[in-house]
Amino acid sequence: MVGICAYNEEKNIDYCLDSVLSDAKKILVVASGCTDKTVEKVKSRIANGKIALIEEKVRKGKASALNLILEYFEKSDFEWLALVNADSVAQQGAISKLVRFAKSNNLHVACGCPIPKKESGFLTYYITKFMWSLHNEFLKNSSKFNTHCTDELVCIKRGIIKKIPQDTVNDGALFSVLVTLKGGRVGFCEDARVFVSVPKNLLELIRQRSRILSGHLLIKRRIGVFPKTLETTFISQPMLSLTTFKRAVSKENPLVILLALLIEAISLCVATISILTKREVWIWRKIITS
Repeated sequence: MVGICAYNEEKNIDYCLDSVLSDAKKILVVASGCTDKTVEKVKSRIANGKIALIEEKVRKGKASALNLILEYFEKSDFEWLALVNADSVAQQGAISKLVRFAKSNNLHVACGCPIPKKESGFLTYYITKFMWSLHNEFLKNSSKFNTHCTDELVCIKRGIIKKIPQDTVNDGALFSVLVTLKGGRVGFCEDARVFVSVPKNLLELIRQRSRILSGHLLIKRRIGVFPKTLETTFISQPMLSLTTFKRAVSKENPLVILLALLIEAISLCVATISILTKREVWIWRKIITS
């Protein structure tokens, strides 16, 4: 089964659905507070019974939509649930690869490998590409069964997670932390690729990164544990972080590296202020992409 959370994704929802259609026996789309043609586009495709739609009239945050998908999944006969962001496009066969990888390695949660789309945002594309290369290199090298997942493409086994807190921002990171604390296994499948949108400009990139970092801070506040990311392991496993960083920067333009580090520092400051001022970061403004 595949679950997709969508908010005003009329431009990409058909591409997203087409990318998972051959891999899925059932696709559930939860459209939350959409004011564009997302709902109409999904409704036009539900006649064959493979695609189902739940419409939330009021947007309450991604966690609310995910909980509807998790509830539907737990009542179904499916063993695995794959989650794909509505603004992403899975490579053909990626979901099958991801689920096979999870089953063969006795995992409870597994995530795929995000690849930024080469769109018109020239500078933000190269910065985003570097950030994702760091992210993917870290997941590949941190351990065979690491404790962090991306939510661009993730699969979870039935019964392991039935509901998540309303203030969740990064569902993949939360899944991995919860499963690890339960003694479960989390993995990264490099061959299961998903293509993700790129913020249109540097301001949009800062908004995106600050929201992600806010989500990590919320997990720490709620559970007492940071997700295992490149940044958080600089203290606990410095050699791992330094080795990963060294491999990634050896292939990159120094200006791109400098800008990426500056953006990450600014984003962390914004995220910290957001958490301290108790902003509802789990209901975020849609990022403008290229």
